[in-house]
Amino acid sequence: MSKMRRLYPGGRLKPNLVWGVIGSLVLVLAACGGDAAAPASAVGPSGPVPVESDPIPAPPATDSISGVRVAAATTTLTLSWPAVPGAQQYYVYRLEGRAATAPAEETAGEALPLARTLVCGTTDIRCVDESGSSAEDGSSTRFEVEAQKSDGKVIARLGTVGDTASSQGAPQGLVLATGDSQLRLRWGAVRGASHYRVSGGRLAQDTRVKGISLIDQGLDPQGVYTYSIRSCNRRDLCSQPTSQTLTGQGEALTQPETPRLLLARAQATRLSLTWPAASGAQTYRLSRDGQPLAADLKGTDTAYTDTGLQTAVSYRYTLQACNPLGCSAPSAALDASTVPLYPVEVQVTGLDTRRSGAELQISATLGADTQVLALGADTVQLGVLPVSAPVTVRVRHQPTNGQVCSVRPAGPQPVAAGVNVILIRCSTPVALSYPQASVTLPLVRGVTHMAPQRPQVWVGSDLLSPQPLAGWTYSSSDPAVVTVDAQGGLSAVGLGRAQISAVLESDRFSSRGTAAVYGVSVLPATHLPPEERNAAQTVALERLDLTQVFAQNISSPGQLVIPGRELMVRAFLRALTPQAVAPPQMLLRARVPDGREQQVLMACPVQVPGAGQPADPHALYSLEAACTGVITDTELVQEGLQLTVASADGSLVQRGWPRVNHKGQINIHLVPIQIGTQRAELPDSDALARAVIRTLPVAKVQITRSKPLVVPASGSDSVLFRQTLLKLRSLSEAEGARRHWFGVMPQPATLAGGELLSSLSEIGGRTGASVGVADERTFLHALGHNLNLEHAPCGRVGQTDSAYTEAAWPGASRGLLSSTPIFDSLAGTLINPLQSQNTGSQTDIMGQCFGNWFSEYGFLRAAKHMEEDSGLRYTDATSPELIEAGEPVLYISGTISAQGEVHFNPLQLFASSRVSASSGSYTLRVVMRNGSVHEQHFSADAVSADPLVAQVFGVKTPRLTDIVRLEIVAAGRTLPLQPPSAGGVAAAGAQATSASP
Repeated sequence: MSKMRRLYPGGRLKPNLVWGVIGSLVLVLAACGGDAAAPASAVGPSGPVPVESDPIPAPPATDSISGVRVAAATTTLTLSWPAVPGAQQYYVYRLEGRAATAPAEETAGEALPLARTLVCGTTDIRCVDESGSSAEDGSSTRFEVEAQKSDGKVIARLGTVGDTASSQGAPQGLVLATGDSQLRLRWGAVRGASHYRVSGGRLAQDTRVKGISLIDQGLDPQGVYTYSIRSCNRRDLCSQPTSQTLTGQGEALTQPETPRLLLARAQATRLSLTWPAASGAQTYRLSRDGQPLAADLKGTDTAYTDTGLQTAVSYRYTLQACNPLGCSAPSAALDASTVPLYPVEVQVTGLDTRRSGAELQISATLGADTQVLALGADTVQLGVLPVSAPVTVRVRHQPTNGQVCSVRPAGPQPVAAGVNVILIRCSTPVALSYPQASVTLPLVRGVTHMAPQRPQVWVGSDLLSPQPLAGWTYSSSDPAVVTVDAQGGLSAVGLGRAQISAVLESDRFSSRGTAAVYGVSVLPATHLPPEERNAAQTVALERLDLTQVFAQNISSPGQLVIPGRELMVRAFLRALTPQAVAPPQMLLRARVPDGREQQVLMACPVQVPGAGQPADPHALYSLEAACTGVITDTELVQEGLQLTVASADGSLVQRGWPRVNHKGQINIHLVPIQIGTQRAELPDSDALARAVIRTLPVAKVQITRSKPLVVPASGSDSVLFRQTLLKLRSLSEAEGARRHWFGVMPQPATLAGGELLSSLSEIGGRTGASVGVADERTFLHALGHNLNLEHAPCGRVGQTDSAYTEAAWPGASRGLLSSTPIFDSLAGTLINPLQSQNTGSQTDIMGQCFGNWFSEYGFLRAAKHMEEDSGLRYTDATSPELIEAGEPVLYISGTISAQGEVHFNPLQLFASSRVSASSGSYTLRVVMRNGSVHEQHFSADAVSADPLVAQVFGVKTPRLTDIVRLEIVAAGRTLPLQPPSAGGVAAAGAQATSASP
């Protein structure tokens, strides 16, 4: 069928066109039959093509479209409608002419002329009319939507009025004036607006206002009110609202700005925060680590202090500013850390507790806190403080035992990272003297005479015993007559008389600047024939060596004699003539204070070197180069021993008082370890005892043996070593730390990379527990750790002792031994470590270079540990496998990892009459079900070679029940618990214990 357009006379529509008004929508309904008219425009390549605006008859329609919506903007109208079933395309027309805007009642009856302009043709259900230039503010435009099939057949049609009243502007320039409980609002007039709608405050919703001002009354001056104002046309179509939030006092509110958070001060358990006032803020919300911390901060607040925090922990804070309009974005995150606290201890040294009145009183000021304490020979923790905090310790009252104590250094001291130790050194006032007022020397140049006498130290009327060896400074009043060396040895230079003075510089003793003095007369050497001379006119005594494990000069500050053990004395003579001479007969006498003594005829070389002969560098390493005597009565080798070396005619006499260690005994308990079906074989006890006596400052060794200790075969080899060590430590603590426990493993542990772990030991622990294989060198290495020795820098070792430096002795930095002669008591020979063909005699056994001997430094350090450790006491008691009945105590043990994580072992009850002393830098907290808390201070033992365990600990407490929680506190911070996955090895805090391969 051809498409055609029919015109009626006068351009009017056929009279059967009916208008109907439904609300604000004007519907066009057609009652004609016949084919549907073709659309008045076609859709071209670039969109709808406009057609003529001539009036046309309304095309027939079938069903009507409902739900067309019009959204108005400043210059556009957007139409949308629901999809029509069966429609493939839509055409939208704008109807122009008087009828397009006439009210429905004015168009009843005959239809008015219309002109149709195509706006768009689309397959969508949306159309935008951008021809807003033809519509003035407040005017209306009628649209018609046709829904068609693909062949152009119209299946539905709808018309509507699109109002452009919203193209008018929203009210601007809101101003106000305040009065008592009221606000006067005023705004700028809007073109095209017939009235305004105002909401908010105490006004009714959408209050109609003809003018451009309004008064809202009955308001709260402290309240906050939000108003919205819209401009409307005569059809009451209104613009978007203009909103304003005001206080009851007329202050305008805006969205608060984002605040800026700052750290004002960091302390141990609190962080002080501050921020500049944020514009528009009425309150603030503070969060810590993503969780609300303080949500009720006032708008006038600009600071907050967060308290009750953990020490040395980092926290993240954010801050929001808020008002009734909402909250700002969170501030930039502030990361702040609390200040770590470090322990401050006071240590009293040199206090003579053998005399009554050995107590002093101190005042300690830590920051703003002052405390007064009574102290003995203790180390006491005063508290914990942050870095740079001032600490001042003063002595208020001196001890009444006659000693004088002083703080070193004196005055306020800033706290540093780590353990801070303030020393209080106590010294005893003493008087100094020499036994003889004068001596005589022959003038023989090139000969150094051993010190003819030693200065004496008197405490009141009592001669101090033992006499101090170190700290003496010697001087001569006339070096042109006689000179004196650092050991008090004399060399005659010229004829005449001089005085020798000795001053004692010691922390233990105070001589108040006085000196011991004796006179020396240098006379011409006699020209009598040798057969007529006495010994003193023939030879001089140059050196006196004491030999047990090392051959040490009796005048050496490091000289040490092992009590209860044979002592070899070597006297080095020098002729007073240029030529060598036959030595006189020499005697050695050992005497103790109770009068017991032993006299020995010394074996001397055939000849004594002459004064003009050079010194033999090998003489110190030869038993034939000196007169030698041995004190075989070991009961005489004790404190107070006096040695006298004299010629048979009595003309040449030299006396000495060697330093003798307090202890020379050690107990060792061997425990075979059984892992699964593998059981270790114990080494020969006698051979092991001989090895200990041969190398260490020990005279007597008692070795006991235990039945096998079964260790479950779970975990890696290194974990088995650690578990075994901790079990041995618990058993040793349970019996009172009377022995060194050594667990013999069936085989070494294989570490990552294939390296073997042959032993694991505590360093300096009172219990002295070790595990390792049954090898003599391995055992001695492990026992050295128990005696407070660290690694020597040789081979594959971990952390080494910082004392091994070239400044200590040549080769120390490489783990070599010093030049001090070593005496092999089993072979009866002297060894020169510098020239030994055996590499085992050149390096320190505390390294990993197959050494067989301890260095002299290690030997003396082990002796000092034995002397100071009251837990290592000698007993003939056999090893009890179980603890017998007694007063029970609770034993709490575990380990601390290198990361500071604690693991507790299962709790054990032991029979003991004494709990652990409460001292040290760690605190054990035991929380009971009833809320009570038991606290006990302790120290931890370092464990060296273990990558997982840094320290082990064990604390004996009173028997506690209903325990709900255990904690370890260090430097004011509760240490975290170790995750269960870490091999089941404990981790907590106690003294420093180090495990070493």
